Amino acid sequence: MVISDWKYVKKFSVLLLFLCAIQSNADNPLVRHIYTADPAPLVYNNRFYIFTGHDEGGSGWTLNGWHVLSSSDMVNWTDHGEVLAVKDVTWLNTKQAWAAQCVERNGKFYFYICDSGEIGVAVADNILGPYKDALGKPMISNATPGACPGDDNIDPSVFIDDDGSAYIYWGTDRVNRQAKLKSTMIEIDGSITVPQGTSRFFEASWVHKYNNTYYFSYAAYNANGDNWPSNIDYCTSSNPLGPWTYKGTLNGYAGSGTNHAGIVQFKDKWYFIYHTDYLSGGTAWERSVQADYLYYNTDGTIKKIAQTTSGVVSIDTAPFSENTYYKLKVKHSGKLLDVTGGSTAAGATLVQMADNNKTSQQWKFTKVDNGVYQIVNKNSDLVLDASTTDNTVVLAARKNTDTQKWKLTGNGKGNFYIVNKQNNRLLEVYYAEMTDGSKVQHWGFNNETCQMWDFVKIDSGAVGTNTFNSTNRNYIPDLIRGAAILPAQKEAFGADCFYNLSGRSNGPNKPNTSGFYIYRFDRNR
Repeated sequence: MVISDWKYVKKFSVLLLFLCAIQSNADNPLVRHIYTADPAPLVYNNRFYIFTGHDEGGSGWTLNGWHVLSSSDMVNWTDHGEVLAVKDVTWLNTKQAWAAQCVERNGKFYFYICDSGEIGVAVADNILGPYKDALGKPMISNATPGACPGDDNIDPSVFIDDDGSAYIYWGTDRVNRQAKLKSTMIEIDGSITVPQGTSRFFEASWVHKYNNTYYFSYAAYNANGDNWPSNIDYCTSSNPLGPWTYKGTLNGYAGSGTNHAGIVQFKDKWYFIYHTDYLSGGTAWERSVQADYLYYNTDGTIKKIAQTTSGVVSIDTAPFSENTYYKLKVKHSGKLLDVTGGSTAAGATLVQMADNNKTSQQWKFTKVDNGVYQIVNKNSDLVLDASTTDNTVVLAARKNTDTQKWKLTGNGKGNFYIVNKQNNRLLEVYYAEMTDGSKVQHWGFNNETCQMWDFVKIDSGAVGTNTFNSTNRNYIPDLIRGAAILPAQKEAFGADCFYNLSGRSNGPNKPNTSGFYIYRFDRNR
């Protein structure tokens, strides 16, 4: 929530497959180009989604809309952008896109939203929207019989049980409520009740189920009796409406202010999704979403969360290949990232240029940290380095500094944001200029197409390989593409060009020290 006035593979016989997924860890926080808050995870169609508020930052609490992040591997994330804006819901207070949660039922998506005191629901046929206000007014307010008094009707959380019954939980300022929802998902079914057995409740309700036990977690006021900084505490019950049995603290402080979390299972692992204010250096209204594991004890209690900067392990293939060369094409002009004058010198600056097929326009991503990469130029073998004194990005020798580390975040439209770890600023073309030679720099997120990059794969050093023993010239060419071919087989196939395992081109009579030849993917005999 937001607080106003501080209230609140296949196995190969000889070679490994280089394009298989490399196990890596996520980098916390999950995205760096914007601030994200009040996460609500949802697993749908084998993908992990997180609905978040967008902290605009600056001098105070400003949230103009809700974003959706998603990932298939828990390491590489896509920011799909804003899926619902405050301005598109008539009853919401300005700048108050407070904590919200989306659930799916019968092919529709119900997004429970709130401002400082009112809860409503927006509905869509697609998880990414568009969402439309279902009622044209709040579903719950202080005028609703049994609801929280004053402006305490915030932070809605909805849980759908195995039998299809749906329940909603909400509240703040040590006042909480719960109720059953009708099958329409936009009306309360029966009476609103007060959860019994919770302790130190402050806000940020979340309910999940594990081994037939219901878990009610929430932000709790601390041992000093202060609302901030908050812990996440939890209770359990055999019934979705309690009574609840208090079990203690699940997550400690998440920075100087609020604590808000969601718990969900994905591909046999349990995840704890929460926000912190660490990225901003402790600014309470500049929060960022993180992911860590959640573990259960044998008795069903939950182990205390270990907050990490490395995050969780990759569980699927990435949307791009490490150590494979790409051309990086900027969306607004269609030109490529290049080095000024094709220089191979350290300190050379970057520009956009039309495709000239030179190696100065070819780049690869090399993992150097958990979930972040160095971007290496093929022509010079130097890497991108962001200046700390101005907006310049240059080539530099490799070193282990955050100025050379970049996070690659999808934008949901087939492009990526290239975000520097040191300053959280994005690689962009200066002033969205269109001409060859225009400067490439780093700049804060502005949602302009000059900050959006397409990764165009080219022939590279990272190749998928297998062994192939036949010397039958009439063998179907499609089946030998990408195969590691012994020198004796080379002439039998009559191919005009091969690659070795480093991706360097070899003619039929040129020595190959690796002992193998790779049949080109783009050639037929």
